[in-house]
Amino acid sequence: MFNYNIEIIKDMENDNSYILVFDTEEKAQKANAQFSLPKYRPRRPSRDNHVLYKVLSTLTARKGKSLNSEIVGVLEKNDIIQVNHIKKRRARFTSPQGGPGGWVSLHGERGESFLERCEQTITFTKVSHKAEVIF
Repeated sequence: MFNYNIEIIKDMENDNSYILVFDTEEKAQKANAQFSLPKYRPRRPSRDNHVLYKVLSTLTARKGKSLNSEIVGVLEKNDIIQVNHIKKRRARFTSPQGGPGGWVSLHGERGESFLERCEQTITFTKVSHKAEVIF
């Protein structure tokens, strides 16, 4: 009848929600025009929702979000970091391996990506401060 081939994924953040994955962006836009589907946006990194990111190229880590702040280290390609805050094009991170954290750029001035969001998120509950890992 509608001729859409979709994959249905249970939304781990909302009990009564599902994510619909279409074959192409064009088909998703056509379905959205017919049914007014809300666009899925993953939850932003925050104090209570750390998001894992993969480093795509060597990055300089700084103490503050300013590009002029003190250098605290270097992240290598394929490192995994926990981002807990994003401000414009800068991301504050902690290291899952227990190393120092800092600030890095999400992307360059010409739009090239320096970090890639992983599917795994770490949600902290305010009551117990225990972490729940969601795959």
